[in-house]
Amino acid sequence: MKWPFSSTLMWMVVVVTSWVIIAAASDTSAASKCCVRSYTCVCPEGFRLSSELGCTDMDECAEPGLSHCHALATCVNSEGNYSCVCPAGYWGDGRHCECSPGSCGPGLDCVHEGDTLVCADPCQAHRILDEYWRSAQYGAGYACDSDVAGWYRFVGQGGVRLAETCVPVLRCNTAAPMWLNGTHPSSSDGIVSLRACAHWSGHCCLWDTPVQVKACAGGYYVYNLTAPPECHLAYCTDPGSVEGTCEECSVDEDCKSDNGRWHCQCKQDLSITDLSLLERRLECGVNDIKLSLGKCQLKSLGFEKVFMYLRDSQCSGFTERGDRDWMSVLWFSHQPLSSCSALNISMGGTGTFTVWMALFQSPAYIQPYQGSSVTLSTEAFLYVGTMLDGGDLSRFALLMTNCYATPSSNATDSLKYFIIQDR
Repeated sequence: MKWPFSSTLMWMVVVVTSWVIIAAASDTSAASKCCVRSYTCVCPEGFRLSSELGCTDMDECAEPGLSHCHALATCVNSEGNYSCVCPAGYWGDGRHCECSPGSCGPGLDCVHEGDTLVCADPCQAHRILDEYWRSAQYGAGYACDSDVAGWYRFVGQGGVRLAETCVPVLRCNTAAPMWLNGTHPSSSDGIVSLRACAHWSGHCCLWDTPVQVKACAGGYYVYNLTAPPECHLAYCTDPGSVEGTCEECSVDEDCKSDNGRWHCQCKQDLSITDLSLLERRLECGVNDIKLSLGKCQLKSLGFEKVFMYLRDSQCSGFTERGDRDWMSVLWFSHQPLSSCSALNISMGGTGTFTVWMALFQSPAYIQPYQGSSVTLSTEAFLYVGTMLDGGDLSRFALLMTNCYATPSSNATDSLKYFIIQDR
């Protein structure tokens, strides 16, 4: 924490330096009242008038409605002003922030949300294409995807994923069907860039256009599609991937039809021949670590049923209690400046804890002030750090609920300037 400080000892002396005095203009009309020797105190912009402290900085970031930062931006308060900073991967003046293509993190893309561009997961931010005629089994027509642009998910009886093989001409309700020139990715691949080809005039890839694909956790795919280079061209789906005909398949499986029977079938590119090639997926969360192995890879090695357990039998799960026990400590620290001061706190049945309090020269909290006194300017900040020594920091946290300064060396002075109060 930090606060403006002006003193040679631990107590604080307030010096007002930002008063502005404006004389009231007199009115000579008969109905007016003449104001003799009157004045009005006005603070500069960004400051607020206080009867005790004079002109104090107005924290626009802490009070709702005072700042005009974008919802994604960080508000940074400064003396008499504030600034807005867009997050990493975004550009703008802070009052308006937008991402740009390629600036988002892994698995994310820059997509439209209202009238702005934000980084989002396309598995959640996409539109739907549900036309039944997109099936590669459907006949000819004049459909053209000239208005298609952005992330989409295929649903419905036409199929739920793009065809991976060349589709005959005059199918999918169009003239030149478009298919995915490549295999669908797995969930660990993130967003993958491929090409979509259009079949016409004896050429399976007479035209092509870029396509991005992502496998989502729910076992479906989303596609970043662009308008085809000509008409009549339309994206075609695999009729063997109609949703609702299989039990829920994993991201490593496809829903396939075999002699009229639908089942989940492992993708061909996931077969392995050696245990050393088994892909391990490790997810580190805030409260847990999850390790998963691909079912299809295990099946290709001959494992039909898999029972997993930890090699270390003493490593087991545990239940964490989220309860907190609060303790209030009244502590007056009013001695001259020193490197550190300490207070031993005893709790019945628990033990003794040492709390250190030090005065630092910068917000890095690395270099404390030395000696018995220090002189600071009225514009300087004093940084105070409190530390719990000897306790289990994973179970205990130190919270300062009240902290104040006095204009004298008397800690019980009736005039107190609260820096932290009733937190």
